[in-house]
Amino acid sequence: MEKAGQSRSVKKRDILLFLSIFLAGIAALLIQILVASLKAPGDILKITVDGTVWGEYALDENTVISVETELGMNRLVIADGKVFMEEADCPDHDCIRQGEIGKNGDMIICLPHRLLAEIEQKDGGGDREPIPDAVVQ
Repeated sequence: MEKAGQSRSVKKRDILLFLSIFLAGIAALLIQILVASLKAPGDILKITVDGTVWGEYALDENTVISVETELGMNRLVIADGKVFMEEADCPDHDCIRQGEIGKNGDMIICLPHRLLAEIEQKDGGGDREPIPDAVVQ
């Protein structure tokens, strides 16, 4: 009879552990959504290729930007204050699947082409530390 009682308490503990982990996950998700909603909208799109600034573009002007280098081609679209990667000739297309960005600090990255598209504020202010230069091989 003791074994039956012990297995019942273990099952209760397992359920409590599962519920605790589940609730912690929900809380983490809600915190992430709250933090993302508090980020300030950006003013400009800054594009860098292999660590060199390619260009800066205002988010309040709808435009299409083609970035063509010896590494490949990327086409970014600015529409209604948001930016997305419309086309790229990289093999994996992860940059296209990253979706829209529009808030300060948001980024789209194309590793094969060494391209970084980042949203910034005009005054250069940001809510994160600068990323140190990295070597891509």
